[in-house]
Amino acid sequence: MIQDEKLWNSLYNAAEELYKQWIPGQGFYSGTIKDKDGSFRKIYNQFDGAKGVIETKLKRKLTLHEQAVLAIAVGDRRPIGLKKVLSITDINVIFTDLWDNQPNSNHDCIPFDRLVTNI
Repeated sequence: MIQDEKLWNSLYNAAEELYKQWIPGQGFYSGTIKDKDGSFRKIYNQFDGAKGVIETKLKRKLTLHEQAVLAIAVGDRRPIGLKKVLSITDINVIFTDLWDNQPNSNHDCIPFDRLVTNI
């Protein structure tokens, strides 16, 4: 858990704003893709797609703290916002606690209450 109270509060506030876009049972809508058979399906919890969808809805760019929270929520260690906001040690601890250091191949999403109690 993050020891810096100011940082934790900033991440918590970012999570509160971000999770207004969260869809219960699904997570963060990330767009649609066309399958090989020509049909379309919705996808969820992919960082880049969700970031774009949320920025469009909010009519602004996500802050670095919001990007960090989104990255944690969908289990993506790659986003720059995550690395600009948190230390490598914090990232490793958070991803161990929330994702067991495994890739999010099922495109799951961490619920708000679990996320904020583990950052």
